[in-house]
Amino acid sequence: MIDSVEISNFRGFKSLRLRELKRFNILVGPNGTGKTALLEAVFVASANSAEVSLRLRSWRGLGDRIEVTQDKRSLRALWQDLFFSEEEPSFSIVVSDSRGRARSCRAYYESADSIVLPPGPQTIDSAVLVPVVFEWSFNGQV
Repeated sequence: MIDSVEISNFRGFKSLRLRELKRFNILVGPNGTGKTALLEAVFVASANSAEVSLRLRSWRGLGDRIEVTQDKRSLRALWQDLFFSEEEPSFSIVVSDSRGRARSCRAYYESADSIVLPPGPQTIDSAVLVPVVFEWSFNGQV
């Protein structure tokens, strides 16, 4: 059972800390206030692949198909809706349970401006071109 959720720089949340959650919790509020984003944060922290962020785009009605170029700006646009602001392009989410275990996700843009490939014919793995890094951990183990 989820006991607490801590969110930093994810979607519309600069900082959010919910503690002492109970078996039943009800989220209420006007449209656009973060109810869905809170549930998405728990979903992202519970995942183990960056694909989860693409699934969120589909659920939000942003399309099932994504077309990007190998241009860095185009690739950044793919992920920018996950971050609270462009100035701080990183987020962290920690979900703790009633047994004291914690599951977390941290995402940030890779700082390298280029990648180095060996010479000769090759296939470029699209994961290499994506400038965002996702790191998941469970009880501190990445």
